[in-house]
Amino acid sequence: MTEQEFIRKLPAIDEYYVIMCDFTKQPYAECDPETFDDKAFIFFEEKPALDFVDDYKEDKMMLHVEKVARTSILAFLTTLIVEGINMVCFRGEEEHNIQIEHIVTRQLKEGVPTPVENPTLQISMIYFMQAVRTAETQEERVIAKQFEEEMMVNIARATYLVPSKAVGEADEEGNQKIAFYQVKNQNGDVFVPLFTDLNEFIKYQNMNKITEQTMQFMPLKFNQIYDVYRQGMTGFIINPATVAVLLNKQHLDAINERFGDEA
Repeated sequence: MTEQEFIRKLPAIDEYYVIMCDFTKQPYAECDPETFDDKAFIFFEEKPALDFVDDYKEDKMMLHVEKVARTSILAFLTTLIVEGINMVCFRGEEEHNIQIEHIVTRQLKEGVPTPVENPTLQISMIYFMQAVRTAETQEERVIAKQFEEEMMVNIARATYLVPSKAVGEADEEGNQKIAFYQVKNQNGDVFVPLFTDLNEFIKYQNMNKITEQTMQFMPLKFNQIYDVYRQGMTGFIINPATVAVLLNKQHLDAINERFGDEA
């Protein structure tokens, strides 16, 4: 079956079974060894998907299966693009590695500002978390360190959505104080959340049932993050609903020192 014939069959499939990673709360991703595409895995039947999950337990990779309905599959594939995944390995009676752009086309409205998205950072965080949580041998720790280096570069290059709201009235010159949204963990540590894109905030909003109607987003580059840091803060947390990468002051200083020119 050709790729186009296979793609034409996709709308007739009622349910899809996606491999998800417990460490990232994102689709499990692999870099194709031949094409270097970043790919996710989608099965047409549940049993083979569960077998895939079991096979990876030997490598300490904790995975699970999530079901996606036919009516939601195109939206799901679109989110993969934002997460830095450009290919899907579909597994049914046949196996097909297909570029997502061959299935869905994103339509960005004219005249609307380009949304803040960081797919390169997203995929580097996914690979780092998958590697560091399973590293046991020296070789595996070296690989995890390499993924960390790549992630740090992309953290320095990224632009983030930082939730905030205006406080009080503006002064005579129109200046107004801004308060940044903060999250606190069970230990009392205070973090300002940084979101790589609006979809990541929606995940966090749904998870925490946030109903704040006056929330605004301030797009900040890495070199502007220091302006947000205040005494009493523990640091920042990138995408708290999924990968939850923590950045304390020491992390910020290290990234700025090594990769500040990338910002």
